[in-house]
Amino acid sequence: MVSNVAHADEQVISGVLDSGIVVNADYSFATNKYPAVLLLHGFLQTRQFSTVVSMKGALADSGYTTLAPTFSLGISNRRRSLPCSAIHTHTMEEDVAEIDFWVKWLLSKGHEKVVIVGHSFGSLQGLAYINKYSNHVVKSLVAVSLVDVENEVGKAGIKKQIESANRTLATDAGLLGKYHVSFCKEYVAPPAAVLSYAKWSRFKIISALKNLTDVKVIMGSADDRMNADWAERLEKNGVEITLIEGANHFFDGLDEFDLNENVISAVTAVSMSHQ
Repeated sequence: MVSNVAHADEQVISGVLDSGIVVNADYSFATNKYPAVLLLHGFLQTRQFSTVVSMKGALADSGYTTLAPTFSLGISNRRRSLPCSAIHTHTMEEDVAEIDFWVKWLLSKGHEKVVIVGHSFGSLQGLAYINKYSNHVVKSLVAVSLVDVENEVGKAGIKKQIESANRTLATDAGLLGKYHVSFCKEYVAPPAAVLSYAKWSRFKIISALKNLTDVKVIMGSADDRMNADWAERLEKNGVEITLIEGANHFFDGLDEFDLNENVISAVTAVSMSHQ
């Protein structure tokens, strides 16, 4: 069930998932001629995060229909970012299901094609969605600051964390623990929730990217949230990388303009290929 509420020059869309959770998104209609752009924010953030708001405005100004949802993370009408220390029971599978909810909503509005533009962890969630729901509707991904799940934790650390979570899952599935997920060094969650994200290793990300026919990755050369070899590793595996010199993970300041220019260029290239 979905209802529309007018808000400034765009609509705030409210929907109800099968679970009863209320989810929200900002929708700006331009045309059905080109693919609609589904914008996904970073881990534990909301659609109001500055990088997403900037990309959304630039795309709308360039004539693209945009839809920017806030992942519920198990909370109805969530409007605030969550701290790492909160109790996190949400899973990657639930995030992916929410993306599917919004893709279907766009289809109901007459959009025949959808391009996903994700920032940070949103890029990974978009990748996970396309990896699961490979269909004619969503085949293109523009990944901005695509996360490196092994940064800081390391491959050995990820393996150790997964082993620990699996042991806990076997003995007490509801037991909360402190884990290292994304930028959170003390992420409080039950084991199944942690495993849903932790299993997206470098190997799994690269394997999923290879299954895409149309993916573009935009990264900043000064992104200290990535291992130094992450962009190089992606390129060696055939992933097209646009590197913006001096930009950080969030493309602050003047780097915002370079980011938006490259996002629009990537979406335009995809749109032309879909005509």
